[in-house]
Amino acid sequence: MLKRSYSKICQIIIDKTVRYPYQILALMIILTIPAFYLIGQLQIDTNLIRLLPDSNRSSLNTKELQDKVGDGGHFIAFLESEDRTALVNAAEFCADKFSEIEEIESVQLKFPDEYINKYKFTLIPTDYLENLYDSVLSWEAKVNPFVDDLAIDDEDVVKTRGDIENEQDMEVMLRQYMNEPEYFENEAGTVIGILLPTNHGVMDIGKIKDLQEKIRNVTKEAEEKYGVWTGIGGNHRNKVNELNTITDDLALSGTIAGVLIILLLLLGFRSFSPLIAVVFPLAIGLVWGFAPVPLVIGPLNLITSFLVLVMFGMGIDYSIHLVKRYIREKQIRSVKDALLETYISTGISVLISGLTTALALSILAVSGFRGFSEFGIISAISIVCVLMSMFLVLPSVLVILTRWGLLQKALPEPKKVFILKPKYSIFFTVLLILIAGYSIFGLRFDYNLSNIDFEKNEQGDFQKVNEVHKQVFSMSMSPAAIYLAKGTDALDELNELFKAEKEVPGSMIGRIRSIRDFSPTEEEAEERLELIADIRDALEGDWVYQIEDSSALDLVEKFLAWETPENTTGIDEIPDVLKRSLIGRNNNDYYLMTLYPKKERKDGRNAMAFTDDLYNIDLPENTKGPIGETVIFAELLWLVLGEGWWIAFATLGGVFLLVLVTTKSIKRTLIMLVPLILGLGATLGVMAIFGMKISFFNIIVIPALLGMGVDGGVHYVRRWLEGGKNTDTVQKELFQPLSLATFTTMLGYSGMVFAHHSGIESIGIFACLGLILIWITTLVILPGILKFYENFKSKNS
Repeated sequence: MLKRSYSKICQIIIDKTVRYPYQILALMIILTIPAFYLIGQLQIDTNLIRLLPDSNRSSLNTKELQDKVGDGGHFIAFLESEDRTALVNAAEFCADKFSEIEEIESVQLKFPDEYINKYKFTLIPTDYLENLYDSVLSWEAKVNPFVDDLAIDDEDVVKTRGDIENEQDMEVMLRQYMNEPEYFENEAGTVIGILLPTNHGVMDIGKIKDLQEKIRNVTKEAEEKYGVWTGIGGNHRNKVNELNTITDDLALSGTIAGVLIILLLLLGFRSFSPLIAVVFPLAIGLVWGFAPVPLVIGPLNLITSFLVLVMFGMGIDYSIHLVKRYIREKQIRSVKDALLETYISTGISVLISGLTTALALSILAVSGFRGFSEFGIISAISIVCVLMSMFLVLPSVLVILTRWGLLQKALPEPKKVFILKPKYSIFFTVLLILIAGYSIFGLRFDYNLSNIDFEKNEQGDFQKVNEVHKQVFSMSMSPAAIYLAKGTDALDELNELFKAEKEVPGSMIGRIRSIRDFSPTEEEAEERLELIADIRDALEGDWVYQIEDSSALDLVEKFLAWETPENTTGIDEIPDVLKRSLIGRNNNDYYLMTLYPKKERKDGRNAMAFTDDLYNIDLPENTKGPIGETVIFAELLWLVLGEGWWIAFATLGGVFLLVLVTTKSIKRTLIMLVPLILGLGATLGVMAIFGMKISFFNIIVIPALLGMGVDGGVHYVRRWLEGGKNTDTVQKELFQPLSLATFTTMLGYSGMVFAHHSGIESIGIFACLGLILIWITTLVILPGILKFYENFKSKNS
């Protein structure tokens, strides 16, 4: 019934196409014009939060708190010169110019030295002061033989990352408080940094890019006028750099993949004319497919940003099969009959494999991980649109090219084809099964975010900016998690809560920062003043002059010369430059608390443990959180680890059922799926053997390969059954088109291999490896298995 209905539809389409090819093609092109406008609205968003569902806790917190917290977005303009006068003049010039740019929230050039000089060591958090006191005791023990060394030997302590960051931050604080610099500058006074918080967050990436250009114009003017070196840093610059990098990667990858695909098609068709028939309908279908994306999905995310290349490589399979078959059929039939034979025979295989791929990928839409769901939705829509173009646009193109005499005769089929002997096919099948089995024991998940992040662009001044940034702003400016408290009472309650949680054995909570670092509560103020008094008492005596470390001796002299104030500072006294990152946006009585983990946050296991600790804490009233990139990273890992494998098995089950519906035979379905399952299993095994890992980026390849990899088996087995189960005939007919289809798809993915984002690069490598192994199982191993079946049947007949 379905087959008869399909044949009737094909007859109607072909009949109309042969009669009105120009009119139909013109109509299709006119209908495509509005789609070009929509595609022009496509954007790319590199934020990891774009990969989380809107209902996710971290997403909800971020949306709710974004306006009050901001995203901490800023640029930093750096200036460097050995000429101090020129450097200062250039910095002042830039600061004046920056203040005229309305997109910049504030211009922070000068270090608050007057305020720091007054309160100095009272601004150091209690735990830092305790560390300083221990250091003083250690110094005394080293130079005074009559004092017991009560300090803990550093070598006996296994320090966590949090401990190390604590010590580093204390050193930075002490150095700044002792040197009292006039500007934000390095110790040598040769580099000055101007901190530029912005009115727009990174969500407005277009405005941020424009603002960076305005800042760049100011710094260029300073370079020319004062002869200084300038560079732009800050987390906004990193985001803009990521976006520029991925845009450049797309251009480069698209060019390379496009040229290689065209060359491969020329090699396969031996003529330029058929390329029009292959590429033009595909391009129309892709335009239709991607047009709804800005309206339905929004910006492309990191994983879907390269999807145009992937869909070009995947969609071209359908036109290759149809054009190849049509050119062969028209040698012995009229144009109309050739089209009918092509679409009734090969067309139904294209339709089945295309719909199977689309429906398999659409299963991804149910995933909470938007890297999966958006990949599945966009791919499924695009494949359906490409299939529509194959049936509505391609026939007109073929008729017109035939009338113009541009389609050459079919290339002669090879007289001999390579078919692996059945016994070798069985041997390699067993070998691939063993390799696939090794993946169960050897394949690992990559938890390290550093391995799946953007590779920093080493060109230009990127490395130089990083270098001077560390000299001027040594303390970490990117907390792992942020909380918001309304009012100081809520902040103090939250502060005490996290301090207690930090001391719990096994807790991942490390450093805690808030406005109370600068303006402590009365209780903590007394504790700080007592510690300062203890340190001052410990420094009394001639032993201090025996200290050999010049920096330690300088600290002692500065500490003793400083006059301790009677009180600690109040919140209102704190300069804006110090409290900006610790108060809510617009200062509506909201205060921020920032947290750092004890261990390396780039390790996903640490990120998950840290976030789990935070989520298990019952927050006091008037406090909300957490938000932050570490929390987002943990949420992504939970989603992928929780959904990844069942999504893959669901996709496999969907592919099986869809093929079963079309074949109505379990045996035929299993034969069609042999190359796919064997090739994918071998791919995972090879990855395990060579130490490649699954990550939350490249795990998307598994369901994608399940959708794409079924095509070859469907085409091959259907033609094998139609051709009287003659493997030699099918191999002669399909070896070239199936090879072309596989390698063009692989070239679509190969563009990702050139990406500077290692996660995207891993997608390209994984996909190319999988496609080549599925190609081997389809055109090398499957024919041998079918040959074995033929021999077995003939012996028993």
